[in-house]
Amino acid sequence: LGKDVPNAKKYLEISESVFPTYDRWLLYELELVGDDKAQQIAKYEELLQRYPTNSELALDYAVLYFNYTYSNETKPADYAARQDKLKEILQKALNIEQTPLGNYLMSRHVNNQIADLEEQKRSIKGTTPADVAKKKDIDTQINQKYDELVIYSQKAADLYAQQTDLKQVDKIYYKEMLTDLIDYYQMKKQKVYQ
Repeated sequence: LGKDVPNAKKYLEISESVFPTYDRWLLYELELVGDDKAQQIAKYEELLQRYPTNSELALDYAVLYFNYTYSNETKPADYAARQDKLKEILQKALNIEQTPLGNYLMSRHVNNQIADLEEQKRSIKGTTPADVAKKKDIDTQINQKYDELVIYSQKAADLYAQQTDLKQVDKIYYKEMLTDLIDYYQMKKQKVYQ
């Protein structure tokens, strides 16, 4: 788009008014924001207010926010808030359209929550009745998260199975979903009979 951002914005507004259904304008608007994550997030929020049923836009935002939440070496100070916001964004995207990638991302989000709970449980070193109760409570939460995980993993696996020409990355995601399902049934000590 060049370096003349004011003129780029001016002509983008004209273009959007003349051709309002051309989705390519959204990409240009996002490019104008640059690499600043906070500005990108604000732009996605603004665009989703204008285009609340655009499934591609919602899914792109979910991908950005997923990476914003989980692509850090250390957990950010607002990690829990980011997780809550991510779930909201993913749910909106899935309400617009059930996609393999949307369900995959939600399953990865829940999987991260399970890992966080397991980390909390490992940090409890004591054997007092209070410590045992805390561990039992965390086990209950992990069990509930697995019940949530299986919903999204199953949906993603089903959607990937329907595709006849999977890209390499989709094959990797599909394999992860199948692994989630295996883990779920092993954890629940259930057997699947066909």
